[in-house]
Amino acid sequence: MESALSYVGKILKFFAFILFVPLTAALLFRDTQVIIALGTAIEVSFISGFILDKMFKKTELSIKSAFIIASISWMLISAIGAIPYIMVAKLSFINALFESVSGYTTTGLTVVIPEELSKALLFYRSYTEWVGGTGVVLLFIVVASPLNVASKLYMAEGRSDRLEPSIVNTASRIFYLYSLLTLFGALALYISGLSVFDSANYVFTAISTGGFATRSSSFVDYTIAEKLVVITIMILGAMSFAVHQKLFSFDIKGVFRNIEVKTMLILILIGAFFLYSETGLINALFQAASSITCTGLSTINIQHLSVFGMLIMILLMVIGGSSGSTAGGIKIVRFVVVLKSMKWYIKKLISPRGTIIPFKIGGKVFKDEEIFFTLSYVFLYFSLIIAGTLIFVKLGHPLVNSLFEIASAQGNVGLNSISGYTYIEKIVLMFHMIVGRLEIIPILVLLTSFKK
Repeated sequence: MESALSYVGKILKFFAFILFVPLTAALLFRDTQVIIALGTAIEVSFISGFILDKMFKKTELSIKSAFIIASISWMLISAIGAIPYIMVAKLSFINALFESVSGYTTTGLTVVIPEELSKALLFYRSYTEWVGGTGVVLLFIVVASPLNVASKLYMAEGRSDRLEPSIVNTASRIFYLYSLLTLFGALALYISGLSVFDSANYVFTAISTGGFATRSSSFVDYTIAEKLVVITIMILGAMSFAVHQKLFSFDIKGVFRNIEVKTMLILILIGAFFLYSETGLINALFQAASSITCTGLSTINIQHLSVFGMLIMILLMVIGGSSGSTAGGIKIVRFVVVLKSMKWYIKKLISPRGTIIPFKIGGKVFKDEEIFFTLSYVFLYFSLIIAGTLIFVKLGHPLVNSLFEIASAQGNVGLNSISGYTYIEKIVLMFHMIVGRLEIIPILVLLTSFKK
């Protein structure tokens, strides 16, 4: 645990430098309150990180320690990230923490009225989602992580794909691709008609599949062209960085041969087909894309949807985007594994003993232990959703609305069907946001590490 806390300290010191970006924006906006608040957050982050780094001895990092580092880092970063909301927006600690957790986990559920926030604070709010999209631990790997611990931290933040031979180079490549997508997305939004400020905010929240909006009405009042651009950015955000690498290499066939890309596009069309009668074509496409990419921007009032429409969106939110992307959910590849596993198991069961029947998806052969882990993870994912749903039902909410809210939080989506949350509900939702962002295992490792 001591070694883990030492690395947490290093990450907090690094996080202090990440906050200089919104601080610079606040200086440009000449927003004294936000400047002071972000300056305070930077000081708290760096000093607490320095203390942890110096207090605890560094030893060889185990996988268990890496999981603990990821869990504690995300919690402390969210707490420090709440400081500007407390100091400027005058939110209570729970509300400020909720907004911060929602931002850094790229969920997008909110307890504030965007129109009441200054531009500098809105920029910071959107920036939290952009940072959360890649992950603070990944950014730490790019800049400061020792080579011998990079792979363990990379895995601990819920990542597995390698774009380069080394993890550090892979992390650098991801950040490079993410930055390019952000730049092109902002330019596309500006050309479609958004202001420079809105273009920056919405590209931050769309490419990270986050969902914070600069208006209470989310994306309701924007033009068809602007909605189509955002749909495209959301889909790009939900594609894996391995696919982005093919995209920037102009390997278009390779992009559309990817099983997760094909499945996501098909599911968007199916979802839009079922939502069309309630929302119209563009809104149906937008909501289906927003749901499966786990972005959470909205062009409709979710509370006006039928139960059937809400169930369609719940299904899409649970499935989520591609593995190795900024999106949440169980991930499309796991969804495909679940669909195909029963057919594979039956075929294996009725075949002669010793017959080798490979389990293939998109040309990749899955080992038996990989299939078992995937099925176990999906079972655990749904178990947590059921538990959270039961809590919300016990607190007086309808079943479908409760399921919608928990699926949205755990999938890091941010769509909501309930107006206003109690403190207990906020705590439950924050737990599901963090569990969903870290893909469950690191939090379980942290909780079990306290047992003797």
